Amino acid sequence: MKTVLLHQELTGTQRPRSDYHRSFAVDAAIALSSAAALAHAASTPSHYSWWALSGEFFAFLALAQGTLAYRLFRKPMSDAALRIGVWGTVAVVAVYVVSRTVGIPCAPEIAGHGGAVRPGRSIVPGAAKYVGAFDLLTLAAELALIMILTGLMSKQLRQRTSAKLMWVGLAMWALAGISAL
Repeated sequence: MKTVLLHQELTGTQRPRSDYHRSFAVDAAIALSSAAALAHAASTPSHYSWWALSGEFFAFLALAQGTLAYRLFRKPMSDAALRIGVWGTVAVVAVYVVSRTVGIPCAPEIAGHGGAVRPGRSIVPGAAKYVGAFDLLTLAAELALIMILTGLMSKQLRQRTSAKLMWVGLAMWALAGISAL
């Protein structure tokens, strides 16, 4: 990558500046990761008041997604970093789906999100956990982020990651089908 020197500032020193030009896809990934980070940061206090571990998890998600957005903003990411971004976001989506269907087994009891939640028991048949517009917008941002980050990978890694994502999706559908029996 070529380095360009800026004009001398009042300090009399020269500062290097990278010639990194982001694509529209990278800008979209920055926006989506930032949106998810802000959503998790905004939700941290209410989740912390319900269960400290949940609040800490949301704070960690906000930090991780914010760091991903910053890293994308600063310079191109390696395939290894993109892979971490993809699979980390897949894990976040999986935790969300579990929390809205089967429930988090170790979570304390709570009457919130539209119904009574019983730890370790399915909340879909009797007391479906509320899914709001804010939840769905954040989920959509994370799913789009997965697609964009996968598209930014090198061709070989993109093909392998896409195949693995397909298998993860099929496994989730199979588990959903089995649990519906």
